[in-house]
Amino acid sequence: ASDAEGVFNTMDELRILPNLKSYEAILTALARSDDPGTPERAEALVTRLEVSSEMGYADVQPSLLLYNTLLNILANFGRTGKAQRLLERLDRPDRYSFGTTIKAIANRGKSAQQSIIQADLLEKRLQEEETEDGRSNE
Repeated sequence: ASDAEGVFNTMDELRILPNLKSYEAILTALARSDDPGTPERAEALVTRLEVSSEMGYADVQPSLLLYNTLLNILANFGRTGKAQRLLERLDRPDRYSFGTTIKAIANRGKSAQQSIIQADLLEKRLQEEETEDGRSNE
């Protein structure tokens, strides 16, 4: 992950704007890391893209894949609160978004009963959104 981040930083130094695939590749590399600072590094990368996009510096918008990869990192490191807040921010989460957040809840060490209740609530929200949008994630 550090090597990928180094290449990414070199792009920045050379004033080469990274595209969405660059951001997704770095996050994918971070997702394979077991470094305790990984969640913060991943969040910083996504924030960088969001700010660049909002300020018009980048012609790139964060993708659902990017957010789902960040959710996966947060889940793997037990950052349940952050995963849940990110899920709430997403305009159109999919089954993977919800499933990964459920994984974060399970990884947090709550009782099985509490995890099931929260998973049921997340599943209900997904079903409501699918009904409202007339879409299905099957």
